[in-house]
Amino acid sequence: MRIAICYWGVLRTFRITFPSHKKNILDILRDFNIDFDIYMHTWKGSLVNKRGNSSQTYSFSTDVSDLVTLHKQKVDDQDEFLSTLQLDHYFYRDVYEKIGNCANGEWLPEMVVYQLCSQESQKRVVTMAFTSGISYDRIILLRPDIEIPRPLPISPILSMTPNVIILPSDEHNDGYNDRFAIMCPQMVLYYSNRIDEAREFRRIHGRLVGEKYVKYILDKYKFTVKFEDILSPIVR
Repeated sequence: MRIAICYWGVLRTFRITFPSHKKNILDILRDFNIDFDIYMHTWKGSLVNKRGNSSQTYSFSTDVSDLVTLHKQKVDDQDEFLSTLQLDHYFYRDVYEKIGNCANGEWLPEMVVYQLCSQESQKRVVTMAFTSGISYDRIILLRPDIEIPRPLPISPILSMTPNVIILPSDEHNDGYNDRFAIMCPQMVLYYSNRIDEAREFRRIHGRLVGEKYVKYILDKYKFTVKFEDILSPIVR
């Protein structure tokens, strides 16, 4: 078995969280003699060191070669990507000004921007793995700034059927956890390319909140969701 581990999004606290990834993902895979390659897509630009819903900022470098061996890394210009977006396709300002940040209203505009950047980063990192020329049996997608405090459960990964997605047991909010997922390659593009359907989702189903949108995609494409004892707290 060979696994592609795909990091997506801005790195933020990756130097703090990575020891837990090494201990509870990488070392576990090695213990079971499972081969893996690590891919990373991240951003540079004016927004990357900010947390979307506060004034908190982060200081980090995209060079993590001293920390982890990457099969491939790509660092793209976030401002360039944002210049191609029409935000009003995904964020309805009239609804926000009338109703505000609530379930029946809109999400915070900066959080919509960060959500779109996250989804685009997922799409790009999976494309990197798919165009590598290497055949993978499983894909692990995870945010760099989450801690993985428990060992990765191997048995459910080995026994997955193509339509199964493994998600953490925590942080589902009004949908499904969007920080960490394990899939077979046959289904992963439905998940990783969901930015392509985000405009339609916003038009029909309301505000573009990450967990809510993940649930919509998994339901639409008939994933079988399996929750495992994997926690994914964000380290701020």
